[in-house]
Amino acid sequence: MTAEQEKIAEGVIQKHRDKEGVYDWNDFIEAFQTTHSNRLVIGRTLIEKNIVCRHVTGSTRLTELGWNFKGFESERKSIIEKEERQNKIEELTLTKLKFEQFPAKFWWLIILITAFISILTTLVNNQIEQSSKQRETPQTEILLKK
Repeated sequence: MTAEQEKIAEGVIQKHRDKEGVYDWNDFIEAFQTTHSNRLVIGRTLIEKNIVCRHVTGSTRLTELGWNFKGFESERKSIIEKEERQNKIEELTLTKLKFEQFPAKFWWLIILITAFISILTTLVNNQIEQSSKQRETPQTEILLKK
């Protein structure tokens, strides 16, 4: 639909709301001063989008979606936001999967790092023990005679 047709369609939806959900399409051309072809395009689009449904010959009624319809521009923005959100979710999922695969790909690197830390810890512990033994001074016992 063109921008003009969307504007008219939003007016039709408002007419439905004003008349408690039912609108007679016979008044359409006079109310909106537009062509019969625009009426057909707008009518088909509103029915396809499930905003209105056929009620009685020549009239339609709003569906639940029609009562909550905010406009074509906000609908487009909503669709774009959903697509962006979905793309972001996919991107984050792929990133997460890549990081979850890291341990599986580099298992040997994890073993090397663990071995290095173990050896380093053992060496440091031995150095601490040796330095504490050197600091201890031999204590001699002094026998006190009575």
